[in-house]
Amino acid sequence: MALLPDLRSGPLLDVEEFQIDSDSENGDADVPTPCATPTGEEGEAAAEPRRGLLGRIAFLEAEAEKLIEHSRGCRGHADEMQSLLARLHDQKAALQRLLGAGDAGPELDSWEEPCDLTEHTARAYLQWLRRLLHDLSQAVDQAASGAVLASASAAGATAPRLSGRRRRDAPSRIFPNLEALDIAAVDNGSGDVFHQPGEAGDLRDSPGEGGTGWEPLPRQALYCVVGDARRVTVVGLGGQLLARTRLRGGGCDEQEAEAGSNLERINYLRCSGRLLLSDNQSLYICDRCCRVLRCLHGFSWVVGHCVDEPADRLYIVDRVNEFLSVYGLARLGELDRLAHRDFTDGISSVTALARTLFVADRGANAIFAFETESLQLAFRVPLRSPLFITSDWRGGCLYVTVGGRDNTVRMLDGQGQLRRSLSGGRGSQPGQFGSPGGLTVSLDGTELFVCDLDNRRVQVFGLGG
Repeated sequence: MALLPDLRSGPLLDVEEFQIDSDSENGDADVPTPCATPTGEEGEAAAEPRRGLLGRIAFLEAEAEKLIEHSRGCRGHADEMQSLLARLHDQKAALQRLLGAGDAGPELDSWEEPCDLTEHTARAYLQWLRRLLHDLSQAVDQAASGAVLASASAAGATAPRLSGRRRRDAPSRIFPNLEALDIAAVDNGSGDVFHQPGEAGDLRDSPGEGGTGWEPLPRQALYCVVGDARRVTVVGLGGQLLARTRLRGGGCDEQEAEAGSNLERINYLRCSGRLLLSDNQSLYICDRCCRVLRCLHGFSWVVGHCVDEPADRLYIVDRVNEFLSVYGLARLGELDRLAHRDFTDGISSVTALARTLFVADRGANAIFAFETESLQLAFRVPLRSPLFITSDWRGGCLYVTVGGRDNTVRMLDGQGQLRRSLSGGRGSQPGQFGSPGGLTVSLDGTELFVCDLDNRRVQVFGLGG
C-alpha cells in the first residue's frame, strides 16, 4: 500500500483528482460551484455547515500531525517523518492560497466567513486528509512493529512504500467455551479459598465440616466476569473450570449486592488479596470468595477502575459523566475528580503504572497519560479504538485491546511507544478476535490472557522473547 498517495509527486493539491462522489460523508451527489455569498438569515444558515466542514478539516489536520510526530521516533525514521510533516504543512499553505487567504491568512480553524471558503476545494482537501490519516495510522503501526519505510527513488515520482511484515504472535493456547468480558489473575498462594472439583459450584474460605470433596484453589486462578449476569467464573491456567459463584453480601447490604446490574469489570489487588468488581452504578471490594466487604454507589456508568495500593488511591472512570474520580482506599472517600476537556463518552478503561495514570478513550482515539499526584496531563498516545487496558509492573509496559478494523492487542512501553502487536484481525481463527475484551497478565509475567467475547473464548499469548 502506498503510504501517501500524492505527497511526493504532482501538484500540492489537485482538486480534479479528488472529485466528491455520492458516497461522501455528507452524501453530496454534486458539490455546487462557487457562487455569490448569501446575505442575511440565508447567509447565516449557509455558513453553519461550512464552519462544520472547517472544524473537521482542523481536527483531521491536528490528528495527522500528532501521528506523524508520534511515528518520528519509530526506529530511526525521524528524517522520513520530518519530510512528511513538511509536506502536510505545504498542503495547508496551498489550500489557503487556493481559497484566497494568502500566505499571511488565518489558520483554517479560525476562519469565520463563508466567503473565504470554496466549498468544492475544501471538501476535496477533507477527503485527502481522511486518506492521509488512514494511511498514516497504518504506517505508524507497521513502522513501530519493525517495518521499514522504503526510500523513494531520487529520479522517480513514486510514493514511499512499506516493506517487511508486521510481527504477529499466535496464541500459545485457547480456552474454548469460556464467555468472559473481563478477567483477572488472582493469587491463592495462602490456600484459604476452596472449591469442589468437578462440581463447578461455589467458593468458600474453609473446607467445611469433615472437609469432604473440597480442595484449595490452585495457587493462581483466573476470575472472569461475563457482562450479562452477576456471576464470576473461576478457571485454572489450563482453562479447566474450577467454580461458578455470584457476588454476595457481607460488609455491604445483601440485597444491594444481589440486585445490582451486570458485572462488567474486575481487578485484583496484589497487596491486600482483594477483588475489585463493578457494575454500571456501583463498585465492590470483595474477598476471593466474592463476598462484598465494602461498596460505593451513585455512579452513572463505571467502565474502568484501578488501584495504586502503595499510594492508597482508587481510580474510577465514569463514561456518562466523562470524568475520573480519585478515592482514598482506606476510607473510600473521594479526594479529587478529573474531567479533562478531551474526554469523550467513549472513555473505556484505566490503569496505573510507574506513577502514571493511563486512561483509554475510544471516542478520542487516544490513551491519556496523567501524573498520579497532580493529575496533570503528561502526554497523549494516538491509538485507534482502544478498549481495555492493563499494566505489567514487572516489565514496565501496557497492554491494550483495540477494536474497530484492527481487533488486536498492542503492547506499549511506559512512554506510550508501540513495542509489539499480538495477532489481530476480525474472525474466529486462532489469533483473531470477534470482539476483544478485558485482559490480564499472569502473576509471573510470562503470559497474557485476552477475552474474546463474541467467540466465547479466552486466548493466551506468551510474553517471553
